[in-house]
Amino acid sequence: MTDFLKNVILLLEQNGITKNKMLVDLQLGKNSMVNWENRNTIPNGKTLNKIAEYFNVSTDYLLGKAEKSKPADNMFWKIFYDLCESVGKKPNPVASEIGISSATVTKWKNGTPPGSKSLAKIAEYFNVSTDYLLGKADKPADELNDDEKELLDLYRQLPAEQHEFIKNAIRGQLTAIDEQAIEKKKKA
Repeated sequence: MTDFLKNVILLLEQNGITKNKMLVDLQLGKNSMVNWENRNTIPNGKTLNKIAEYFNVSTDYLLGKAEKSKPADNMFWKIFYDLCESVGKKPNPVASEIGISSATVTKWKNGTPPGSKSLAKIAEYFNVSTDYLLGKADKPADELNDDEKELLDLYRQLPAEQHEFIKNAIRGQLTAIDEQAIEKKKKA
């Protein structure tokens, strides 16, 4: 097996990405990896560059000619990874649930800071502050009780397209409760 294939497989494992997902994301043939393995070859320069960009590494790293550079201190990644582990998931599946690409996750892992929209999505998902995610606050938001944890777990199990529906249903229920309270006051 070539250094190239070993490094690609390692990057796939580290990022929780399947071979098929990478091939689809990069619009490569479904047998590309099998061909590289069976023929003990590496892809052409264009494809090699696409793969390097996908994982935010150099082509030299993919070819085994350079060490993967790691940021000295990537506080966000450490915190994000730990939060993912705390819910029993890898970073890429969590990101996918909230509409963030695996390529973006790879960039975070390699030291690129997340944008404000991504930070807000992650903070909401894990019920933590953005300051906590960036290492500026010592602890996550208040701990959830068991009922809140169950509701959050159920919410996370829903397909992403159902999240807005559930939030609107809860808002509607709260409005109905408020209206009932107003009616009671009028009758009293």
